[in-house]
Amino acid sequence: MDSKAAEAVAADFPEESMLPSRARRLRFWAMISAWVVALVLIAVVGGALREALVDVSPAVEQESFSTPTIYLTSPPSPAAATDQPPIDPAPASASVPAGAVAPHPQPAYRTLAIKLLALMPIKAVQSAAGYQRSKFGAAWLDVNNNGCDTRNDILRRDLSNVKPTLDGHDCLVQSGQLSDPYSGDTVVFDRKNPATVQIDQAVSLSDAWRKGGQGLSLAQRIAFANDPLNLNAVAAKTALSKHNADASAWLPTEMDDRCSYVARQLSVKVSYGLWLSQDEHDVMAAVLANCPQTLAPSNRTASSKQLGGPMADDAQQPLIAPESSSALPSGGQSGLSTSSAPPSPENGSEQAEPASAQATAQQSSSAQQSTPVQISPMSTTTPFLPTALPTLPECSTPPSPSASPQPEPSSPESIQPGPSPSTPNPGPTS
Repeated sequence: MDSKAAEAVAADFPEESMLPSRARRLRFWAMISAWVVALVLIAVVGGALREALVDVSPAVEQESFSTPTIYLTSPPSPAAATDQPPIDPAPASASVPAGAVAPHPQPAYRTLAIKLLALMPIKAVQSAAGYQRSKFGAAWLDVNNNGCDTRNDILRRDLSNVKPTLDGHDCLVQSGQLSDPYSGDTVVFDRKNPATVQIDQAVSLSDAWRKGGQGLSLAQRIAFANDPLNLNAVAAKTALSKHNADASAWLPTEMDDRCSYVARQLSVKVSYGLWLSQDEHDVMAAVLANCPQTLAPSNRTASSKQLGGPMADDAQQPLIAPESSSALPSGGQSGLSTSSAPPSPENGSEQAEPASAQATAQQSSSAQQSTPVQISPMSTTTPFLPTALPTLPECSTPPSPSASPQPEPSSPESIQPGPSPSTPNPGPTS
């Protein structure tokens, strides 16, 4: 550095002029190194943030357009997955015991779900102590002796575009497409990844155990776990989000789906002598108040023809008969009246409702008005994994009195009709 440059530096930076030349050089290179390190860190952090934004954006977009699952109280615990049924059928050594039928018939033909609700017993929830899935038998069994396990029976019933396996075993589903009855999502099923579609119990095994299921025999619990009335093919994420919740803790998002979902639960609980908790009853009443004409699903029709099925042998029993069945809890309502008949073929009109049923329904209606239930979600969450309860013919609005009821179509995979409780069993025909 010449003398003039040194004088200029000394004038501008007097402190620099006081440092030895070696110290000044070291300070200069230290500053350069610090700037280089800072630039490198900025580049690294900026790249990481950019990649994170690219990865997260699709997930955020998908979540914003997905249908939320509604919890009325709280979502299930992470342990929910441990109670999921297996994918494969039970081993060939697993047999169906005698008496694997429901202790009661399904509701009478064209029973309104809201009137069925008014006659349901309400009791405290029992402890879950002793509950294990094995208490309801191995899954999945061939309870209807058609050569196929229950899981594949339900897959063939609920999936569209079903293709069987190529090994000559027509009952095993290789692929198909599912419209989830609870979320409306479309799920492509392939046997190579069967866990994407689960078979869900509308009334869960755990809920049944705590509300009367402990009083059922093992054979009756096996019938419950394999009853097509209680089963739906759903997406795995839906099965996990619903898990073992009752209606007070979980409902489908759409109101129409809620109506058919609640009506199905009532039919199942009637057939197996199960009761409701007070919270469960109140939420069901609030749901059905928006769709009072919803019918309870049933395999019984006005024709009173019995075509078989898991509940065929009990068709003559009263709808709810706590006096004759230890499986139904004591207390609460005594049961449905079996005096109401199906529509008369002569005039096509519905029979008048029994006076006792009307009075009970009025009491239920007044109770709903005095204690309104808010069923809006307390919290929402996007389902954990990937599909809605198919609209059942039984859950549609009843025809007007001037229209004659049309006979309901039957199919090998649908719930089969049974005789009315007031009609004697015709017995086997030649």
